[in-house]
Amino acid sequence: MAGILDNIQATDLRLFSRLQQYRGWLARHCRGISRTADGLLYVLVALGYYIANAGGDQTFTSLLCLCFLIERPVYYVLKLSCRRRRPPQAIPGFESLIVASDKFSFPSGHTSAAFMFAVACVLWFGSFASPLLVWACSVGFSRIFLGVHFPSDVLIGACLGSVIAIQIHGFLI
Repeated sequence: MAGILDNIQATDLRLFSRLQQYRGWLARHCRGISRTADGLLYVLVALGYYIANAGGDQTFTSLLCLCFLIERPVYYVLKLSCRRRRPPQAIPGFESLIVASDKFSFPSGHTSAAFMFAVACVLWFGSFASPLLVWACSVGFSRIFLGVHFPSDVLIGACLGSVIAIQIHGFLI
């Protein structure tokens, strides 16, 4: 098992280092994309849907709320159990472009929440919401580019959020 984890870490470092070569011109855009996944968007969409459908079907609002009620604790348990150091702590001399909100990187919470939200929207609204999947991928990319996550942090975050959205959607529908 240690050999597999070592290979994953080595691959993460190679991919991470290659991406960091392009820091200059993308930095401003990645900061903005990353901020869109800070949480306000999710609250506004759920609240907006709730208000727009007052007296009507509130299953979508329930879907989002249940997803977050499950995703956040699972994410925190994984983060606190794995305790993977972020790139600035793991790579000597490396500095991230932003300051992370906590000290552990695995999994990416921004990516997990973005994918959970995007997949829930696609499952509910269909292909109309598919551009949200591009947005979720951009959030994950931005977290790597900004230097606060390794690629595998983002990959597992995307899987975590997607699986939770699919499971909760299946439970509600």
